[in-house]
Amino acid sequence: MPDGGAGDRRLEVSVDRVKCCGYAVCVGLCPEVFDLDEDGLARVLTTDIPAALEDSVHHAAASCPEAAISVTAAIATPSEEHIIRG
Repeated sequence: MPDGGAGDRRLEVSVDRVKCCGYAVCVGLCPEVFDLDEDGLARVLTTDIPAALEDSVHHAAASCPEAAISVTAAIATPSEEHIIRG
């Protein structure tokens, strides 16, 4: 588990609710991370994405028909965070 030290990496995942049409492709591909809310739109269930699910999260984002999912890999260093677009 990351401890905030140099080189720790995590994925930041978000869903643009304006773009999302509720097709649920992401839910089908990665139900551990995505679900539909009461409005039928995708939402992210956890901010702590396990390494074992990273490929599934990227696949879900790439498969979204509306390109509503953003995945960003953040690498923490002692003095700053460098953001790498994924």
